[in-house]
Amino acid sequence: MDVMNLLKTGLFFSILFSANTACASEPFKYASESAKYLKQAIEADKACKWIAKTVKWDNPEKMEHGYSFKLHVGEYFINVPSGIRSIIMFRDRELAIVYPDKSTLYLSTQIAPYEYNLNNHSDFRTNKIAPAEVAEAVFMKTHCDKADIPKYEYDKFIWNYAMYKKTEYFGKKGGDIFKTESGKLTYYFAENGYYSPTQGSAIVTNIEKKYDVLMMGSTGMSLDKFKKIVFSVTPATYSKKD
Repeated sequence: MDVMNLLKTGLFFSILFSANTACASEPFKYASESAKYLKQAIEADKACKWIAKTVKWDNPEKMEHGYSFKLHVGEYFINVPSGIRSIIMFRDRELAIVYPDKSTLYLSTQIAPYEYNLNNHSDFRTNKIAPAEVAEAVFMKTHCDKADIPKYEYDKFIWNYAMYKKTEYFGKKGGDIFKTESGKLTYYFAENGYYSPTQGSAIVTNIEKKYDVLMMGSTGMSLDKFKKIVFSVTPATYSKKD
């Protein structure tokens, strides 16, 4: 599967749905779209069983990976294998790291389209749903969790969109989907193998920085290798000189 086809299949949320920026200032315009996504989510997961398994691991970020090439992506550090053939930057801050064997690692800091403005701390709305909360909704909530539905209509739209996007992970007949925590970080990992036996996806969030998430994906790469890369992610730290 080539880079563009993989992006089209829905690995990253940020290019799956486009919205007019003007609409973002008028949340009521999303009411019909919100209802449509909720309906599709209910039809896809009638029993509300699409929840990631919670796994307790001690310091998963200390998993031996042997990767010395460190990248600084958003608010995270990530160690990746050296010997990179090329690095491709796509729109909406999406990065593809390609290796000689054509295995590819995908990185993004946008969990939803840029137009949704979820990464902006100063927004006209109050109680705005944050990117880390969207990730939690996708992996740990279902449409049956009525008490968790946001109050404001625009946030409800984002919530229902997240419910619908659960199909990108749970709707495939692939491997396990799990969540684990270590320190400030939460790792969501999906061993999706329906379209490709060597395709994985993950989201990393930081409890102290809910507006900063790291989206990760791979193709042509063993899940074990991808898992080691995911668990190499740590919070970015800055020296006093920075």
